[in-house]
Order: sequence, then structure tokens, then C-alpha cells
Amino acid sequence: MAALTLPASPTPLAPLTAAQMAAVERETAEAVQRILTHGALSANTRRSYEGALRYWAAWHVAAWDSPLPLLHEPRAAVPPSTVRAFIAHHAPERDGDRITTAMPAFVRERLHALHTSRRYVARRDDADADVPTLATVRHRVAALNALHRMLGLVAPIEADPSLKLLLTAARNVAAQQAPAVLRQPKHAITRDLLNAMLARCDEDESPIGLRDAALLACGWYTGGRRRGELASMRWRDLSPWQSDQEGLAGWLWHVQTSKGRVRDRADGGVLAVVIAEIAADRLDRWRDWCAAHGADMRGPVWRSLRWGRGAWRMGAAMDGEAIAGRVKAWVAACGLDPEDYAAHSLRSGAGTTFLAEGGDLAGAADLLAHRSMETTRLHYDHRQVPVAAVARLVRPPRR
Repeated sequence: MAALTLPASPTPLAPLTAAQMAAVERETAEAVQRILTHGALSANTRRSYEGALRYWAAWHVAAWDSPLPLLHEPRAAVPPSTVRAFIAHHAPERDGDRITTAMPAFVRERLHALHTSRRYVARRDDADADVPTLATVRHRVAALNALHRMLGLVAPIEADPSLKLLLTAARNVAAQQAPAVLRQPKHAITRDLLNAMLARCDEDESPIGLRDAALLACGWYTGGRRRGELASMRWRDLSPWQSDQEGLAGWLWHVQTSKGRVRDRADGGVLAVVIAEIAADRLDRWRDWCAAHGADMRGPVWRSLRWGRGAWRMGAAMDGEAIAGRVKAWVAACGLDPEDYAAHSLRSGAGTTFLAEGGDLAGAADLLAHRSMETTRLHYDHRQVPVAAVARLVRPPRR
């Protein structure tokens, strides 16, 4: 517990004026963009780092009334003492029936004034709305370290390895006093729920139901493709496919980008993914509708739809947020809380279902395109206890 003692806090600062807040926002945005143009980053990584940097910048101004050293010219490494204060300010602590943080009141007020809490929503547990999860705190620290390395600066944790121990101490405190701030993974969409969602799509006789049924089926039956992969899906990436050995037919999808990886060959993609059976059938129905309504059959597969002047019209390509919104909408249509699910629920559901129905770990890793089987075991193997091993222990073989 001593590791989480707050460092010497700065003298309480006066509230920020409107002009100061506008200047912080403008200068932060400019500095963040200058940093993120350095080096090749995937779109998702760029957004992730940008969000982390914006928060760090606002917190530093709120607590110390000065720009974050990483963003200030000339750029300098953020000292470990500052990261230690950041972790301590965000460490959860219980205040009666509520969970709050150890952040000084004046820092919290200045952060709110800078609108850094605008992404927080009312929580359904006993934590205040602006208490971040421990995973969020760890991510922001990890992003800061990664950006230091990218800019050729010594990362704070490399300068002071004890910061890792401080994060471990924060996790232990959270586990004992504030489990609400531990990682709360979204629920998986298993086979039964997927079937229920597809049935709801079929009840919607508009092209939205047709499109979303294809989207859900392709997302799930291809082994749970990520929303970024689905968003980048193009008709030109599909080629007819069949397997005489397995008796399957459908489409071979050459995924062009996956989690920051892009293709480096002209004859294929990062991944080759099979779309067969029910997924191929649903995709064929959507493809026929698109072809009949003048869609670019080399362009985006998933397009927004709107009704106007007596006809359905296709709009822009759907991005990851739009895809996540459709998943949540059909979860809600099944009478479940959409906040418990996300686009990733298709992926976790496919992997969990494969293993629960008897699939092996190596097969699941291949299906999910994991580089390490340990990743599959850690996140998707929820078969719980090894029943066969327990049975052998309680009923040893006869001699």
C-alpha cells in the first residue's frame, strides 16, 4: 500500500479560464498531430495513441499547470516522478459506498473543465462516472512509453522499472477494494444468440435487415473477424471458392489489413478467410441486392442505407463504429442490454463456441489468426476446469 502514497502534490491551482482551455485544446491538438506523423502507425493505433496523449496533456496541465514535456518544444522525456503521480492520482479508493480516485479535488475540477471526462458515461456499479478502469490507466501508461520509444526518448518505465511494481500495486488494491475498476470484458455472442439476431434481421424486410444479416454471419462464421477487417472489406477482395475435401463452397476473402498489418504481396492479402455455408448464403443475398441497385461491385461491401424519395439509397462505407452500432442494435432487438456487447463480441463468441463445442486450441488459434496459441488460451478458452484431468485424479486408474 505504501507504493501508492501520493507524491508531493503541487499547490492547488486556480480554475482555468475559457481562453486558457481553448489554448490547451488547440496547442494539444497541434502537438499531437506533429508527433503522430512520425513513423508508420495503423489507423487504430493512431487513434489509440491520440486519445492517450490528449488525456495526458490535459491531466498534466490540470495538475502542474504546464505542457506535457513530450508535447512541448523541444520535446523531452516525461520523468518517472510524473508517471508515478499519474498512477497515484488514478488509483481507486473507496469513500463510503462509492469508489473514487485519489486525485486531488482541484485537479479533478480542472480536468472536468477541460472536458477530458466527456467520454465517461454513468456507470452501473458503485464507482463514480469519471473513475477509469485499471485497463485504461495501464493503456495510457503503455501508450506514453511506446511514444517515447518512437521518438527516440527513454521511456519512463525503462528509466524507473519500479513503475511496473506501482501498477501491480494499483491492481492489487483494485482487486481488494474496488473490483468495479478491473477489466470488464464484453459478453460473447455465442451460436444461440447469433441465431436469434439473424432471426430478428429476417423479420426486418428492409435491405437493412438483409445487409446486417450478412454482416453478422460473415463476422461470426469466418472465425470472428475484427471490426476493422470487416470495415475494410471490398467486393474485389472476394473470389469464388470451393473445397471438394470438405464439401464446402462459397467465397475466399483476401483480408487486406489486419490489426496494423497490411499486405506486402500483389497476389493476396494478409489473411485468406473462407466464407461458406450460411455466411456465403447471406452474403450472396446482399450481393444480389447491391448489384441490382447500382452498387460498385469492386467497392465497399458494407454501405450505409437510407430511405428517400420512395427508394432505398446507399451511402458511404460503414466504419468500425457503425458496424459496432449494428451489432448492439440487434442485441437490443433480442431483449439484451447492448452495453454488455460490442463488435468484438462476434469474435469472442466464435472462438468460445468453437472451443466449447469440442474444438482444439490449435484450431481455434488458426481460426482467429492468432500468432500465439497462448493468446487464444488466455482470452477464449473458457471451458473452465479440465474435467478429464480432475476425473483421473479422483478416480486413479486401477493397477
